Amino acid sequence: MSTQIRLFDKHDGREVARIERSDLDFLIDVFEEESSTDRDYYLDRDSLDYLAERGAEASLLHALRAALGGREEMEFRWAPA
Repeated sequence: MSTQIRLFDKHDGREVARIERSDLDFLIDVFEEESSTDRDYYLDRDSLDYLAERGAEASLLHALRAALGGREEMEFRWAPA
C-alpha cells in the first residue's frame, strides 16, 4: 500500500494536491533542500520542465501543474496524509 503525501500552498495554507510517497522521494532527490527537515519547495514553469526532463511521473507533473494553476510561481510544503 502506498502512502499519500499532501501538498499545501505556503501562501494561503490550502491543500493543493496529493501525491504518492514515491513522487515525494523523486522531488527530494531532484530538488535542493536546505536541511534534512526541509519540507518546502519553490515551483515555477521552468521547474516543471526540469522535473519532466528528469523523468517525473505524468501524475506528479499533472498534480503540480494543477497546483500552480495560472500563477507563474509558488511555494508549497508537504506533509503525510
